[in-house]
Amino acid sequence: MVVRLRVDTKNMTAELAPGPTQIKGHRESPCSSSGWRLQNGHMTQLILILGLTACAIALALVLHAVLRPETGLWPPRHPSRRSRLAVWTLTIGIVVLLAALSVLDWGAMPLPGWLRWGVGLPLVLAGNFIVWREAGAFGSAQTMGDAGSLRTEGFYRWSRNPQYVADMALVVGWVLVSASGAAVPMAVAVLALLALAPLAEEPWLEATYGQAWRDYRARVRRYL
Repeated sequence: MVVRLRVDTKNMTAELAPGPTQIKGHRESPCSSSGWRLQNGHMTQLILILGLTACAIALALVLHAVLRPETGLWPPRHPSRRSRLAVWTLTIGIVVLLAALSVLDWGAMPLPGWLRWGVGLPLVLAGNFIVWREAGAFGSAQTMGDAGSLRTEGFYRWSRNPQYVADMALVVGWVLVSASGAAVPMAVAVLALLALAPLAEEPWLEATYGQAWRDYRARVRRYL
């Protein structure tokens, strides 16, 4: 707070006048406001770096599985508690970092309301519905790589990978709702990861389900 002292030498009176930053209404000082923005910016950069690093690790693992399916990296050839923990840790970490990044940079992009809430929100809701409905039908063990029955019902009648497609819609919708510019690079990396994951799973599916998988592949698209 800057205080100006004005003295009337004729009447020998003095008046204290508040400077540009006034206390009235508890207005935040420019120094504290700029300090918060600086701290928030540093946190956003840190989370973006961590998120992109996690996505790079996941992409490297998926690409390795695509190029060398015989290694049995994903889906794991011998599913174990350790492999499930590793997959879940990386997956949840990416989700949490993307959400945190979006919240910290919430509303940074000047997107119109109809795009955020009329397009983005329905994508988030529809994506969540499809993902959790099909994950529930599979069960946690088969979702994490255990062999089970070949699912061709539900949303799998129209797509061989409806959960991945729904996840893509969810990510796009979340970026639109949050209007976060900082989340865009990480969202692009997540979309690439989701698009590549089916390529790593298809050799395993063919080896596990044989002709049933080949017949299913012939009549249903990979994505849409």
